[in-house]
Amino acid sequence: MKKILTKVLLLAIFSIALIYPLDLLFSKVIKQSSLAFGEYEVWNDILNSEINAEIAIYGSSRAMMHFNPAILFDSLYLNAYNFGMDGHNLWSQIFRHEQYLIHNPSPKVIIHSADFFTLASKFNGYNNEQFLPYLLWNKNFSQSAYLPMHYSWWDCNIPLLRYRNKGNIILQSFIDLFNTKALRTAGFVGRKWEWNKDFDKAKANMNSYTIKMDSTAIDLFHAYIEECQHKGITVILVNSPVYVEGQKFIDNRDELRAFYNSVADQHNIKYLDYSLHNICNKREYFYNATHLNSRGANAFSSILAKDIKPLIAN
Repeated sequence: MKKILTKVLLLAIFSIALIYPLDLLFSKVIKQSSLAFGEYEVWNDILNSEINAEIAIYGSSRAMMHFNPAILFDSLYLNAYNFGMDGHNLWSQIFRHEQYLIHNPSPKVIIHSADFFTLASKFNGYNNEQFLPYLLWNKNFSQSAYLPMHYSWWDCNIPLLRYRNKGNIILQSFIDLFNTKALRTAGFVGRKWEWNKDFDKAKANMNSYTIKMDSTAIDLFHAYIEECQHKGITVILVNSPVYVEGQKFIDNRDELRAFYNSVADQHNIKYLDYSLHNICNKREYFYNATHLNSRGANAFSSILAKDIKPLIAN
């Protein structure tokens, strides 16, 4: 029996000695890839403590594509970094905020893109590959209440296990080694795209829809703002431009804007709503109903910089 246990132990040690270097290799290569819509670039900056921003920009893809840190710097002379997460709402944004503050100095100002989907239910699926190379033996990730997808104890503690069924990601990451170009600049993604057919497809599928706010997300939002204020961080809520015809798709848009106004009043912070701004009428500034192209993002960032300048003067 003792010989059998010894053999099992030696086999386990040998297996770990083999798979751990492979895990390190795969994780390193994936981190250097342009997959996950550039999210690895942002996570690398966060976890390598390479961010020293005075202004942090939070939100979803609309934050990522609408707020140009370079233009904010040109106007405000403050370093800015865009933490927008494609396809993710408040839960993921708070998770990234949590990790950011663990590894980097706190910003002076957070511009939070508070749009129609920010306070929806917790997401569990889209683009969760972005977390894979950082999970192994990382309690800051595995034990966070805000990580948007549940990973098992085995995924976070057994090398290579979380990469099962991920061969396509690993293969594409190795291919990217020979053709990788940075997608983001200080987290920002500018798209030089013209108007596409996304809006026409949406109109063909539905007339409108109503967005439900999740009560747990609402409580989390209040707690997050209070935590930032306790840390001396100024929070500014921003509803960035949505194409005027796209706004009509959302039945309860006025209710949502009123809610953010009430949150701002309750916490004595600013809510800047650009849904009625003239920029929302200019289709040439958008590539679909909810996303600005690079031309629109630069125009909006200039407007925003002017509007927040007196708010952060001190």
